[in-house]
Amino acid sequence: MKPKLLLLFCFTISFILSAYSQNAKISGKVLDEKTGEVLIGATVSIESLGKTVKSDQNGYYSISGLTEGNYTITCTNVSFEKRVLTNIFLKSDEVLNQDILMNKNLGAMTAIVVQGSSSNSKPKETISSLLVAQKNSSSVSDGISAETIKKTPDKNTSDILKRVSGASIQDDKFVIVRGLNDRYNSAYINGAPLPSTEPDRKAFSFDIFPSNMLDNLIINKTATPEMPAEFAGGSIVVNTKDIVSKNFQTFSFGTGYNLQATYKTFRTYEGGKYDFLGIDDKTRALPNYFPTMADFPRPAILNPTLAAPWKNVWSTNTETTPSNLSLQYVFAKNYQRKEKDFFGTIISATYNKNYNITSGFRQLYQEEIYNPNSTNPKEYYSDQNVYSKNILAGLIANFTCKINSNNSLGFKNIYSINAEDKVITREGYTSNVFFQTEKNLWFTSNKIYSGQIFGEHYLQKSKIKINWLLGYTNINRDIPDLRTTIYTKSDSLSRLEANISQDAQIGVGGGIYYSYLREKSKNIKIDLQRKFNYSNRFTTNIKVGFYHQSRERDYSQRVFAMLQKDKFTFNQNFKYLPEDKIYTHIGGNDGFVLSERLDFTNNYQAQTNLNALYIMFDQRIINSFRLIYGARNENFATDLTLPIGVGSNLPVHSFVRDFLPSSSIIYSVDKKQNIRLCYSKTLNRPEFRELCPGKFYDFATKFVTNGDTKLKRSLIDNLDLRYEAYPGKNQFFTFSLFYKYFANPIEQATAPEKGDEAAYFNVVGAKNKGVELEFRTLLKFLTHSSSPNNFFNNLTFSTNFSLIKSSVTAKKESDTSTLILDRTLQGQSPFCFNAGLLYQNNQNTLSFSLSANRIGDRLYAVGNIKNPDVFEKGRTVLDFQISKSFKTNEDIEIKLNAKDILAQKAILYENSDGKNGFSPTTDFVRISRRFGQVISLTFTYKL
Repeated sequence: MKPKLLLLFCFTISFILSAYSQNAKISGKVLDEKTGEVLIGATVSIESLGKTVKSDQNGYYSISGLTEGNYTITCTNVSFEKRVLTNIFLKSDEVLNQDILMNKNLGAMTAIVVQGSSSNSKPKETISSLLVAQKNSSSVSDGISAETIKKTPDKNTSDILKRVSGASIQDDKFVIVRGLNDRYNSAYINGAPLPSTEPDRKAFSFDIFPSNMLDNLIINKTATPEMPAEFAGGSIVVNTKDIVSKNFQTFSFGTGYNLQATYKTFRTYEGGKYDFLGIDDKTRALPNYFPTMADFPRPAILNPTLAAPWKNVWSTNTETTPSNLSLQYVFAKNYQRKEKDFFGTIISATYNKNYNITSGFRQLYQEEIYNPNSTNPKEYYSDQNVYSKNILAGLIANFTCKINSNNSLGFKNIYSINAEDKVITREGYTSNVFFQTEKNLWFTSNKIYSGQIFGEHYLQKSKIKINWLLGYTNINRDIPDLRTTIYTKSDSLSRLEANISQDAQIGVGGGIYYSYLREKSKNIKIDLQRKFNYSNRFTTNIKVGFYHQSRERDYSQRVFAMLQKDKFTFNQNFKYLPEDKIYTHIGGNDGFVLSERLDFTNNYQAQTNLNALYIMFDQRIINSFRLIYGARNENFATDLTLPIGVGSNLPVHSFVRDFLPSSSIIYSVDKKQNIRLCYSKTLNRPEFRELCPGKFYDFATKFVTNGDTKLKRSLIDNLDLRYEAYPGKNQFFTFSLFYKYFANPIEQATAPEKGDEAAYFNVVGAKNKGVELEFRTLLKFLTHSSSPNNFFNNLTFSTNFSLIKSSVTAKKESDTSTLILDRTLQGQSPFCFNAGLLYQNNQNTLSFSLSANRIGDRLYAVGNIKNPDVFEKGRTVLDFQISKSFKTNEDIEIKLNAKDILAQKAILYENSDGKNGFSPTTDFVRISRRFGQVISLTFTYKL
């Protein structure tokens, strides 16, 4: 379905269904307090009203049609003690989330009664259930639930991820786990893989998901057989809501002020009429009459007027930068049948428009005369500015049907447009002689659709749970008509002269660049599980499953340049014309002609097929020990083909079968403490772009990256030892030791002869060992007051600190022996630090948070015999937000955000002295950029 039609369809549904009435309701999950498992078929009743329901295949129950008052809930289940929750106060039209924790019946039948302390309180079962879920996770993981999300002012998933221990957010949207960069992380939504929003990195932009659509968010740091095995840092799992417990509509409007950009002079150029949606209206497209790359006339002089009808947009204009804009609408509706949840829909539309101006400089030394103290670099751009306009438009539409307590079906959809339109200006000196100015006009549009059809079933007679999923993803990424103009002036010239290349190349004056990426992905997943209860002290849960994923990508790029038709008859005066007039002189013996570069290595078609089978055993022995073990078998085939005529660049055909065992031992010291020992084997595969032998040029950094068809996947052995304590009230303390061994890790290194080029390659191996400390605690111990309005009774402090040491094993350049290199793994930070303060007062509906994040300097590109290693300097990011809700039912909320308060520079530097950390006196800075702080104000109204 086309984006416009899908958007219209979803909004039509939302307005048709917007008229509804509400009844008070109590809903939640029934859980085994000891194991954290959901209980299927438990009987939940309000005996005074004669209302009785059964928990479904996910342990969920719902009792509706209630009025304001106090209620008593009774829950019974075979082999469990009766649970009675009394004095539960329900307001008019309130939807109360009330989980129920059950204990095994080890002796005579008894009833456990839990009471609230007043008519305005409820048993703290729901808070305890969060503790049970965390404590009983099958892997080393950290997460956040919908109940906790409701207590924060966060509006999108990337903000929520900042609150998960061990996770850091880069560029407000990309996740870093345990200091490892994004190539070692994976992301999933509702069991289906999230597509990368970047063609050059394995990363997903999490800021498109509204927070009120999430059921929970989990980061797994160790693997189990049921998980896809391609990660080493973390596997981020986003689960959106199926059927909401309460109907709602919300509308949010926000505006933002960037201290470095807003109301300042902003450079832009003439674009298309749909740029505000992040879509090019074909203004930048190649003309319809234009020949294909294979049919383009050679030599170019045969068709000197080919570019004459082409729209001439080479110049920029200025305007005053407007403020940032954010809009979001969310609609959620629960339809009931016979007072039971039957059908639910959630629809959300998000639109963000942000303006940024980054300033800085870029320089590069000539390798053969490299001197870190030299004042004459090969290139030195003292003034480099990037004027960027970012568009993020997202639509989410989820539909779930609960056929009965044992069967449900769903259809979940995401459509996202992520676009950036920017102008890059530079001026400085090159080759120590020429003064040079350069401009890039650069528009990028990403369009992503991801959908899943899924089912959940429970067979009562055989006691087998079946979950299945069919997923489809489509990605379109276009860079149309990226244009470059360059003017130079030597000491002997008094005016700027256009730099005209002798042939078509990337990044030259008069250059025009197009790239197109199309990728489709299909996946199938089915899981079956059954639990066997041998006794109260010994149970086994067996889970088996199958997973299939196929990816197909078609990537192409075309490189053009405006050249002199005839160097003898060319009118040299044209070189001194301004950028808006120079390339209007097409054809004739004295004018320009359009030429195309014949380089097919940058065009490829690729596909992968992954088939996986797994079996997992989850055993509980004598109540204190839990064993989780099994294996996953993954068969992975890769095919990458290049156009005919590429020559020595042979296509890639590979097939790899991996047997990936994993096991965990969990010892429960008591109800609130665990000790875990976990082992797993995972892997990391090269991306399509890394396998393609072509050169990929980054116009922002002027850095060229080469792929390698011989890259191998990396196998990773992971070992974790962790102590964890959960004292309650969403507090915890964990201490972990971890070790990882990477066989054939993929790294990026600079080329010996060209310091501005890099290539991907495999090293022999790498070791990664570290320690991780995490805790979250209420600061109520700092006061003796029990008042709910006391400041410290509502203040939570959380922190995470990881210290990591890496060593790399590589081959010597002179022979085939190996050596241990005293450097970190490429992309690995030596430390990762997060800290946060959260104040949440439910009485006056006021909250604020202060969060800090920093990662250590990490290796950006491995050096060589002529060039030292290139590092990315760590930045400290400090964010603050405060929110206030109004009215008794909190219909209106105002939130003030301040992001990147410190606005520290982003620096890439060559580690000239070989010492840890950046030294401004000895290390050579390649790129330095400064970002502006952003202050935003958001109004949210609940309809």
